[in-house]
Amino acid sequence: MNAQVHRHTPALAVIDSRGLPVRQVAYLRRVASDQPAARITRRQHDAQGRWVSQQDPRLAAPNQTRLYGVGDAVLLQDSVDSGWQLRLFGSDGQSLEHWDGRGVHGTVDYDPQRRPIARHEQMAGQPGQTIEYLTYGNNAAGVATHNQCGQLIRHDDSGGTLLLHDYSMQGASLLQTRHFLKALTLPDWPIAVEARNDLLEPGDGFSTAHLYTASGEQRQQIDAAGHCQRWRFDRAGQLQQVGLQPKGASKEQCLLHSVDYSAEGQIQTQAAGNGVLSHAEFDPADGNLTHLSATRPGRGLLQDLSYAYDGVGNVLIVTDHTLTPQFFANRRVDGISHLFYDSLSQLIRAEGREAHGQSIRPELPDLLPNPGDSSRWRPYTEHYDYDEGGNLTLLRHDGHQPHRRAFNVADESNRALPWDEQTLPDLANGFDRNGNLQRLHPHQQTLQWNGQNQLQSLTLVSRAEAEDDVEQYVYDHQRLRIRKQQRTLASGVTHVREVRYLPGLEIRTRDEREQLQVISIQAGHQSVRCLHWVSGQPAYLDNDQLRYSLDDHLGSSSLELDQQAELISHEGYYPYGGTAWWAARSEVEADYKTVRYSGKERDSSGLYDYGLRYYAPWLCRWLNPDPAGDVDGLNVYRMVRNSPVVFIDDIGEASRRPNENRHPRRTTPSRRSAPTARHNVERDQSPDGLPSPSGSENSERIEQLRRQIEDLDRNRTTINPASIGTRMLNSFYESLASRATTKLMALGGTLGGIVGATFGGFTHALAPGLPMEITASSGTAMGAAIGGYVAHKLSDHIKGRVIRHLERKLESLDGIELPDLTEAGKQLNDFKELTLSYINETVRSEAMSVLNELPKIERLKALKAIQAGADLVGTAIEYHDRLTASGTNLQSAASTSSGLSSSTSGSHLPDFRERQISSLDRRLKRLGGSSNA
Repeated sequence: MNAQVHRHTPALAVIDSRGLPVRQVAYLRRVASDQPAARITRRQHDAQGRWVSQQDPRLAAPNQTRLYGVGDAVLLQDSVDSGWQLRLFGSDGQSLEHWDGRGVHGTVDYDPQRRPIARHEQMAGQPGQTIEYLTYGNNAAGVATHNQCGQLIRHDDSGGTLLLHDYSMQGASLLQTRHFLKALTLPDWPIAVEARNDLLEPGDGFSTAHLYTASGEQRQQIDAAGHCQRWRFDRAGQLQQVGLQPKGASKEQCLLHSVDYSAEGQIQTQAAGNGVLSHAEFDPADGNLTHLSATRPGRGLLQDLSYAYDGVGNVLIVTDHTLTPQFFANRRVDGISHLFYDSLSQLIRAEGREAHGQSIRPELPDLLPNPGDSSRWRPYTEHYDYDEGGNLTLLRHDGHQPHRRAFNVADESNRALPWDEQTLPDLANGFDRNGNLQRLHPHQQTLQWNGQNQLQSLTLVSRAEAEDDVEQYVYDHQRLRIRKQQRTLASGVTHVREVRYLPGLEIRTRDEREQLQVISIQAGHQSVRCLHWVSGQPAYLDNDQLRYSLDDHLGSSSLELDQQAELISHEGYYPYGGTAWWAARSEVEADYKTVRYSGKERDSSGLYDYGLRYYAPWLCRWLNPDPAGDVDGLNVYRMVRNSPVVFIDDIGEASRRPNENRHPRRTTPSRRSAPTARHNVERDQSPDGLPSPSGSENSERIEQLRRQIEDLDRNRTTINPASIGTRMLNSFYESLASRATTKLMALGGTLGGIVGATFGGFTHALAPGLPMEITASSGTAMGAAIGGYVAHKLSDHIKGRVIRHLERKLESLDGIELPDLTEAGKQLNDFKELTLSYINETVRSEAMSVLNELPKIERLKALKAIQAGADLVGTAIEYHDRLTASGTNLQSAASTSSGLSSSTSGSHLPDFRERQISSLDRRLKRLGGSSNA
């Protein structure tokens, strides 16, 4: 790390009088001799503290603007990159209709329980279509036996039909069947089930079965072809062994065993089924990987990588100790790669090695015949220039064949196209109104997008008098690709290649002569693929061939080994994902390698499928804007913050460091995990119903907490007293709010909801690693208490002020640990008194100002409602004191209330809670009767 580059380049945050961020100032310096240049990001907020516009350092106008409705619902969002989107919401916050800049109009139907049951879509100039139907289990005979009551049992989506036959006690699918559509086009699902079935391919479909441990880990999966994968865990829930038993095999093959973990849960050593022993070393200070090696017993090192970092975690040096230094044209070629960054941690220079004759292009370089031969490697240096908005403007490659690639960026957005620095590209027609790229290359390879802004087809070769070569893609309701079909014309014959993606299994066909089943298994920090041919097995290749992949720190497949630990292929990459060189022991085996950079599948077009969108490594950017919005910054085309050797992206949504959120218990065994009962129809809403996190400096932290909270909910066998206490308090106030019989009861419910959410959320905040859960708990409980009845003026004003007040007071508890619980308890008492004072002095006075505007009779009724709210306050305090009196009381309360939810009936509540509900229920009924009179 060059300290002079970072000298006098602080990161500054400017806040207004309310504590809201209005400016973020960073200073850019590429080399030590440069003067630092300020990069200012601006944000504006409305009177309620919600941001209404964001502007990056480059553009004169805001990148994004928002218009809000009641509460925090975003009605209109306009982006210079992804266009405008308009949404209308129902009284319960559910999305009803939406429109976008391409003229797509979507609607969602709900049942009386506010569950989505159908999605309709109409593209501009086309008739409307029903693109999804959702069916839920009822109380029919046999439904309860399979835990299907209230669960999703059938989902007709854009790829076909998914049937969910059985659920576990934790809500995970035990048995599911996927039926594919006959056609590759988007369906218009009819209402009748029989008519829907007619659109599907005949047959029994593709069924996948799952088994789970008592604590929720998946321990067995039988895929659609009958191959069985098994995972075994130790008492701490850490993965210890992985096995595979292909269909028809007499015994299980061990793929992973003897796994050893560090104190932080990172895998240090593991043994693969082919005898290769892998070892990883991590920096105890920050968890960064410092050394990665793999050894064949008695035959030396296969992989020996070391990593050096600067003070902020950027990778500076990657050394491959297995490579023998060579010399070419008086230049040394070795296994050392150097990386250089500016003061914003953007990669500006990279030094490494490449194959002779390689150039930046979508196609793979020529295959080298010997994976162990390094004599054909050449040194290279790449330079990267960026504009103020983080767009790559110039890539200069210095090597055996020097070349450069320039990008022209639009003046009013971050949309960019490559150009020859002479003739400007047609940026106006290069993207549609939602920011989707229209051509993969200038004047060729047209891209077609569906109404969900997903790549629908790619024209590989255009012909005026013959059929085009086309690749088509089909997705499921989770926006993941489940089918790919390529049609090419050669010598007057149309050839068809198709891939179908199922949990842990890919079914690949070539015309009608070959069918290959690829079984994908994640074994620790390695991946294993088993090639099982049903027909068309190539000569000299064994059936059920196992391919063990040795990956680098980014998850990129570097070496492939067979069952005897012999080298199949070896591949290296440029920083932005292009293949710099690759070698294999045979061209036939090389043809079956599909997973490459960052562990993602590379299509024949050169695009990488990340899940939610596609990445073009020769463009060094995404094809379309981030579907999650600005969670990874205001530049929604930028690849992993322009630092591709430091960050990775799991699904094409948000970047992270490889050592973040990576725990062996959370490792997904297959590419697609089993679905649960939670199915989000609107993708711009987070699973808990809250707006997706914005691109602020805290977005990473909030998103990390969201995932931790979801993990906590999925593993309820581990009793967390604070979590149980929060769920009980929220359920308590939601039950009270549901009993309100008049609109005016919402005034009292507001006061009770505020206090209940405060104490319930704060109790949950004491759990390690979940300090900011207060925001979600407050929003949920208060929204339930208000129930949508209270006047907008009172609701928005009180809710906005109290939530902001709570967040500011909780900042001091961020990152609290268990040894600090005693001090946290003291702060809790102080905070409780402060909150009560705030409610008595501010909220009540504001409520009275609203009441004074009411007629006298209505005012008297409202005062009674406020008195009932005061009773709720007292009940909340007493109930909270009982919960937090001691750890023993919390454990007792947790054991008494296991399995409670917001819909829990009173008979299952603790006695104290039941008595309070009964008492308040009688009081509310009396109040409701007097109001009606």
